[in-house]
Amino acid sequence: MKFRGYTILFLFAFVSACGGGSSSSDNKVINEENGVVGNNAGSEPEKETETQTEVEPEPEPEPQRNDADNNGISDGFQSDASQADVNANGIIDGFDSEFTGGIDRNRNGVDDVFEFSMSVATDNDKDGINENFVDALVNSEADNVLVLTSDGADTANAKQLIYDSIMGRSVDPSEYAKLTFVEDQSCEGAHLDYGEHLDEVYDSDLDKTVFRAVVHVNDDVDCSTSGGDRQRFEITTNGYAPKNVTGEQGEWHTYRWLFKVDSDFQSSGSFGHIFQIKAISGDSGWPIATLTPRNDSLELAYTPSGSATRVLTQANLEQFKGQWIESLVRVNYVDNNGYLEVYLRDYISKETLLYSQNMDIDMWRDGSNTARPKWGLYRYILPPALQSLKDETIWLHSMCIAEKSGRCPSF
Repeated sequence: MKFRGYTILFLFAFVSACGGGSSSSDNKVINEENGVVGNNAGSEPEKETETQTEVEPEPEPEPQRNDADNNGISDGFQSDASQADVNANGIIDGFDSEFTGGIDRNRNGVDDVFEFSMSVATDNDKDGINENFVDALVNSEADNVLVLTSDGADTANAKQLIYDSIMGRSVDPSEYAKLTFVEDQSCEGAHLDYGEHLDEVYDSDLDKTVFRAVVHVNDDVDCSTSGGDRQRFEITTNGYAPKNVTGEQGEWHTYRWLFKVDSDFQSSGSFGHIFQIKAISGDSGWPIATLTPRNDSLELAYTPSGSATRVLTQANLEQFKGQWIESLVRVNYVDNNGYLEVYLRDYISKETLLYSQNMDIDMWRDGSNTARPKWGLYRYILPPALQSLKDETIWLHSMCIAEKSGRCPSF
């Protein structure tokens, strides 16, 4: 099948990037070697700044409001005959964690982001529903949803599927160098003799075909920069893409996808991002947020405009290796009063591996005109980082971009 853009009435929202900082629970500051200058979509700063941990406290649950039947679910989330409830669990699909992909720590079936008792919230009418999020993610105008999905095991058309799906039309390969939605080994001096670094393969755990990208530590380069100190394979959007797949100031976006790294995946003490949120133009040198394997941890790092990178939370890297990881990122692209939520869980066991909810933070870069997600692997490769690295494979499935109340489909 071809890639499809989905229009769904439900939920909503890192080219080149830098390495974020690392930290531990005792706020130890870590310096890192990296650097160099990027290209027109944003340059890499010369050196990474020091970082410190900022630990997000768990919200203190409150009793459910407006719960007449005392079943632990506010009545406003419960469906009746006139409201969609596809899985027949009594919860309106727009709030149902099974459909949103969100975290459900109290296990009542409702995505915590909508529950007053489970998140930083406003609930003036005391109905138990978080007004901050229901208006933006459920009641707002729905826009198109883009899902990048494999159409069968092969190599020949994997890249074509990405370009056609993002643009919503058949894209001639002569346009690839301009559009650069797949940042791979396509430039002069790159690892061209290997052939395509992206293909589609069958995965027995999912019983589906998925995208597979390979990165060669001694051969691959970064076609977006010229310093020779990093390498990259990433799938992204940018200013050439339709507006519905890039983030504009004030917009809510949801990014949802599955990823897997090798069971013997190796990281270094320098940057090696597997996901980025990246601004275009203006203050775009540092990524806004990243998921970064570093040493023995997977870090969620965040860099506000003009400030040092800090680690919002981190988890033991070992538990992510060789497993399909279900990933949800919600963003409100607002200067200073923005929102960032990241939820990673083991797709098979459903165990939560990393969660972070961040309110009133700077999610928009000064002078930028758009922001976009980036999936893949982007890493620093000069010594001493090089001694820790090897060739890697990254598997990706069902990469979704949804605006406003657009809903990413279930996997």
